[in-house]
Amino acid sequence: MFSLKEMSKTNVILRSSAFLIGYILSPASWWNDLFVNVPLALIFTKMMTILLGDQYFSLMFSIGYAITNVIGVLLMKIGVTGLKKKNLVRDLLL
Repeated sequence: MFSLKEMSKTNVILRSSAFLIGYILSPASWWNDLFVNVPLALIFTKMMTILLGDQYFSLMFSIGYAITNVIGVLLMKIGVTGLKKKNLVRDLLL
């Protein structure tokens, strides 16, 4: 069983990691598009075009790119404020 200090350190590490991953995915970092978001959007697009067909390539790429940015901002917010069950729906909507 963890002591209160160890749980607090774990919480800090988890929140810091969430913020760092969110920063890498978010539009706040200028270099992320070429190295992170575009490859992730292409992977998403490839999976979706296998299911839906090649005619949806542009649409799926745009959606995949937007999803990576939204997840990045959400992870940054969770990293700063923490994750609370009562605020989860509100955070997802924002």
